[in-house]
Amino acid sequence: MSPMMIRTACISALICSASLASAGEPTTSGFACTQPELIGLVSGLNDPLALTIDNNYAYLTQSDNSFVIIDLSDAQFPTLIAQTDDLPIEIDYAKQIVINQSAAYIGRSIINIEDKSDPWFMRYAFDNPPMVANGYLYYPQTNGVYNVTRPLAYGLDTFTDPNFYLNHDVAAFVNDQLVTLGLDRYDITDPLAPQLIDDNPYEPGLMDTWRYEAPYIIVSPRNTDTPVIHTYHPVIDKFTTTQPDGIIADDLTVRADTIFAINKGLHIYTLTNEPLLIASYIADPILNDARFIRRLGDRFLIVTSDTLAIYDIRTNPVAAVSTTSHTSFLELLDNVAVLSSGNISATSLAASVVDVNDPSNPTWLADLPVAEPYGLASSDQMLFVAAKNEGLLAFDLSTPDRPILRATYDTSRDQAGSPNTRDVFVSGSYAYAADRSGGLSIYSIGPTRLLTRVSNIQFGQVSHRVRVQGNLALISSNSKLNIIDVTDKSNPLLLASIDELPGTENYIHTAIVHDQLLYTADENNGYRIFNLADPADPVELAHFDAVVTGPDGQVHNPWVFDLAIRDDLLYVAMSSGGLAIYSNADPFNPVLRSHIPSNAPDITVATTRYRDIEFDNNMLYASAGESGLRVFNLNACAGSCPADLNGDNIINFFDVAYFLVAFDSQDPEADLNNDNAFNFFDLARFIALYNEGCP
Repeated sequence: MSPMMIRTACISALICSASLASAGEPTTSGFACTQPELIGLVSGLNDPLALTIDNNYAYLTQSDNSFVIIDLSDAQFPTLIAQTDDLPIEIDYAKQIVINQSAAYIGRSIINIEDKSDPWFMRYAFDNPPMVANGYLYYPQTNGVYNVTRPLAYGLDTFTDPNFYLNHDVAAFVNDQLVTLGLDRYDITDPLAPQLIDDNPYEPGLMDTWRYEAPYIIVSPRNTDTPVIHTYHPVIDKFTTTQPDGIIADDLTVRADTIFAINKGLHIYTLTNEPLLIASYIADPILNDARFIRRLGDRFLIVTSDTLAIYDIRTNPVAAVSTTSHTSFLELLDNVAVLSSGNISATSLAASVVDVNDPSNPTWLADLPVAEPYGLASSDQMLFVAAKNEGLLAFDLSTPDRPILRATYDTSRDQAGSPNTRDVFVSGSYAYAADRSGGLSIYSIGPTRLLTRVSNIQFGQVSHRVRVQGNLALISSNSKLNIIDVTDKSNPLLLASIDELPGTENYIHTAIVHDQLLYTADENNGYRIFNLADPADPVELAHFDAVVTGPDGQVHNPWVFDLAIRDDLLYVAMSSGGLAIYSNADPFNPVLRSHIPSNAPDITVATTRYRDIEFDNNMLYASAGESGLRVFNLNACAGSCPADLNGDNIINFFDVAYFLVAFDSQDPEADLNNDNAFNFFDLARFIALYNEGCP
């Protein structure tokens, strides 16, 4: 049966479904989803074919052999300052535009751009010059380097070693190092004597185009639709490689480990080998006609056949930064985030200090001198680190990039054995430390932020996590959650214990109290809710598995590691299952509002595992396993509404009409089950998505 016959047979079913379903309201969620906002534009372009951005200027070549320069310094009013068609630019050769000082290299032409309003032709050079580094052009398989500091008369300067040559094209210039497409890295402090510092076995194959948008090298391989994205992690000084399968894009860019792809609209994915669709915007005519997309600070540059536009595209995460280790614990103090490895299995353990003064651009500052850091807590400028085998360490972070160890405390049972400190929590003027075998120790915090031990309580079982709310301390152990009355700090009392679920072997990872309800994070068993009106007699009321189905139909079976409640919303950190936000107005009927998928575990990409979450004003911070720190804006977009095909944040008949048109024309957007066919299964999928509505 043809798609048209299926359409005729089933349109009544769609209309019926549409009439029965809610007409839709604008999306509201823990992360309010908003449309991309147009900031400024320049119209009158003529079929641009190549684009480069350099120092707040956009350089374009067009199909009429013209060369265009646009000033981007004012995002609201980008200004066309030059458009000339009398330069000898051969478009067939101009796949890339390379800018170096006062010269633009376009195909075989060198254009003088010292006066941006009056570019002029200087000379012919070589086909498609590669990236310029330190004033030199490095070509593979040559025995020298071209000095381009004198564009009118540059020549080949031979290498000091006559047998030296590059195996691959230059892809980037990172931290005074030349990086090839094969990810080999060279120190080119002496341009004529490159020193190999990282011999990478990666083989790039044949590549059409590439560009470096720190920290990403974005590559378009020849004869394939699958892009290649190399990510440089400055803290650990290495590249990871991702080949996102299934993304068909005219162009793409990356921000915060999120892919922004242009293909008859804007589509946003996770940066993984098997990417997950986060959101799509297809109603905007500019986005629908886009052929180029580039990052422009925290905004985006979009170029169509006749328009250059600047957009604010709000997404989550808004920022990301790698650390030297897999992160599990997280603590915020002032403009600093500290992350530690904790119990994540990793080849290296560390506690990293990250500057988050600008949440959109977190910056690694230092690693604390701790061998095996676990839990973290702070009091003013003092950071307390639960250090396995070292005890409770107190660091002065008044100068965050130069932490100073002020004191060490033994948390073992009798203060004479070997400590095995796992977690620490600060509440008021007291610090609470959990020792794997030493139980809970309570310390008073003195005027100088140093500690004095007040009491200790044993549980007869290992202790892992501690959280204090009011006069209750919640201690997670291997198989129980212990509830401790700490009203009298000198005499803590065990009130009750909650066992793990029968037949399971995981421990309750952490717990929170809200409105006399106790929520426990039970790892692969989801989360549970208890009545805590009487802390000595907690009564279980509900159990939720927290399973989430993504917009692409993929089911996530999460392990819940942390919970937080804010403004009647429940935030659930689910390790590799992502981050979920539920309406918590009725705790016993949670409604999924948003789901941010994480990277699926893969040996070729950093594994994102959300463990700890913390709030600061309108920002949410999450420790993210090997991916380091993730920063989310509570007012930005996360999750998608897949049946909202026209991207107006409303589910109604217009989306039905959009689907029918796409189905008739066999547009890939209507292939909702991704089987490369157009049949009843796509229709059934659309009806199901429509009836689900928006989160």
